[in-house]
Amino acid sequence: MTERVHPSVLDDFDRRMLEFMVLWEPYGGPPRDEIYPRFGLWPDAWFLRVRQVALHALYLHPSPEDAVLCRYVLNSAVVQ
Repeated sequence: MTERVHPSVLDDFDRRMLEFMVLWEPYGGPPRDEIYPRFGLWPDAWFLRVRQVALHALYLHPSPEDAVLCRYVLNSAVVQ
């Protein structure tokens, strides 16, 4: 049986944003003063971008690992 390979639908920058959100989600989200220096986006734009990245990745049928990451972010009260 051939193993099905799921190419990543997330680039490194998008994955780092989602992982940063997951890291800080239990604390109410990342510190707003750390977002711009890390990602070059103002906090309001960053939160919007995180949501858009997760939704777009799910639309593209991501790998199981990426799907879990995206769903976790979208279910976060911080991003909603």
